[in-house]
Amino acid sequence: MEAILSFIPVPVAVILMAAGFVSLAVGGIRLGYKATVKNLALELAEKAERSIMGSGQGAKKKKQVFAALRAKCPAAIRWAITDEVLDAVIEHAFDVMTAALGKKS
Repeated sequence: MEAILSFIPVPVAVILMAAGFVSLAVGGIRLGYKATVKNLALELAEKAERSIMGSGQGAKKKKQVFAALRAKCPAAIRWAITDEVLDAVIEHAFDVMTAALGKKS
């Protein structure tokens, strides 16, 4: 056991542990943010649907929701919330709305 512990120098082990912790924290922030803003994204998507009329306006609606979500993102975690995370949240909101409209018809 002692041979295994002495294999990695202490400074390297500390750096690896810190990197692992930071990666875990960023992942947790992203997952938590997705779960937290799911309802807000759905609300913003509905608002975009009402405010922008016409066919072929999906990109404009998505841009409006994206800007609103980015503005609502707390400054402390803004660095961890990438465009891909916001895109996934918005896509999910529009998918939920599409599914709900499909059930109504």
